[in-house]
Amino acid sequence: MRRTARLLAVIALALGQAFFPEASLALSTALDRPDVGRRLFHPRPETGPARPDRDCFATAPDGTRLHVRLHLANAAFPTLLLFHGNGEIASDYDDLAPLLAGIGLNLAVGEFRGYGLSDGEPQASKLGPDAAVAFDFVRGKLAASGFSPGLVVMGRSLGSVCALSLADARPGDLGGLVLESAFATTLPLLHVLGLEPGLLDLRETDGFGNLAKAARFTGPTLVIRPHRGRRGAAAFRRLAGRPQTPAAHPRGRAQRPFFRRPPPLPRRPGRPGRPGARPWPRHPRGGPALTAQPVTARRAGMPRRHAPSPGAFHGANAMLLRHAEESDYPGIIAQLDAWWAERHMTDMLPRLFFKHFRDTSFVIEEGGAAIAFLIGFASQTDPAQAYAHFLGVHPAHRRRGLARRLYERFFEAARSRGCAVVHALTSPVNRRSIDFHRHIGFTLEPGDRLEDDIPVHSDYDGPGEDRVLFVKRIGQASG
Repeated sequence: MRRTARLLAVIALALGQAFFPEASLALSTALDRPDVGRRLFHPRPETGPARPDRDCFATAPDGTRLHVRLHLANAAFPTLLLFHGNGEIASDYDDLAPLLAGIGLNLAVGEFRGYGLSDGEPQASKLGPDAAVAFDFVRGKLAASGFSPGLVVMGRSLGSVCALSLADARPGDLGGLVLESAFATTLPLLHVLGLEPGLLDLRETDGFGNLAKAARFTGPTLVIRPHRGRRGAAAFRRLAGRPQTPAAHPRGRAQRPFFRRPPPLPRRPGRPGRPGARPWPRHPRGGPALTAQPVTARRAGMPRRHAPSPGAFHGANAMLLRHAEESDYPGIIAQLDAWWAERHMTDMLPRLFFKHFRDTSFVIEEGGAAIAFLIGFASQTDPAQAYAHFLGVHPAHRRRGLARRLYERFFEAARSRGCAVVHALTSPVNRRSIDFHRHIGFTLEPGDRLEDDIPVHSDYDGPGEDRVLFVKRIGQASG
């Protein structure tokens, strides 16, 4: 049944792309959520002088005005339509226009909605459709001005989504495709941006599909990678066939060549009981184009060291890992004792932790409700040390890897503040907590007595308040 449904879905997709190529411009709306948008987009307004002779505006179907800056040097030249990178705007490329004109290219720069002079708010699902609007607008301008109709589309970094959407939907209209610092797959990109795809219930099929679109495009393609560590560029380069004539660099230096039609995606070796294999690209070391942070990727999904345990984050409702907010406190404190089988725990968790330690405290929510949290902070006495004060997981959601995921995020936050050591403690009666902390790499600090081979610090938090102390080294403190 599943195979039949999958086959029908593939056939429907193929027919849709064959008879309705514009449909491939529409991207999944799964990324159109505020928590993703805040990390994915970094819009910047235009603060420079207006250029009425070059600034034009296309109009999207929903009425949003999209800014396009035209640098038309010669009617005989083909035009490079460039979609900028994240945090960039059209005027950032003003200095590039004369260099391109020197090698026989006009330049047009299309801005994302919400960036520069464009109206609206950035939206992942609008990148492809807005690119088509800009493309049609520029092509119309060229025709009306008697310029050469030749158009080459270029996407830099996040702009590669726009360029590849056009290449996939309108391959016959493009004279060529240029990708600079492009990312191949979406989930590793989201992870490096600080999001947890597993907790967000996102899959690679919810993403932009850059690598598959690049594989389908048969026209001349130039892949530019700034250095060896870029994951996306290396993945695209592996798709390349035998190189043709090298392309000229705008500054006169030799650059990457144009490539022929890429071969089929590399296929995973078959396994016993699994004849054939689905294609999945393996990524080298290095982060996506939007970051310089190195990440080792295991597959096209989440990096190896952050992969959730099997079945850890599946369910009907999406889960979200985020910073703790003061507004979380009433809901958590109301059910805290119930999470600990009616042990009195609320006195250990005052509101001030949620208000003043937000940057190092985290919550996992599902269906709008907090189901796990960790409160921690960096030491004010010793900047090289951090302390995990309180970790809680709803009883119905235990053994799903949530506590480990919270600690991993806390370790990252502590390292970013120069901390090399993390401390924590628990009660001697809480053997579940002791076993868990040992399992994730904490060691027990020597105490003044042993209780069932567990070192205990007597009266640590006052008379009769014995504690077990944990310590874990998380790396070298910076600076």
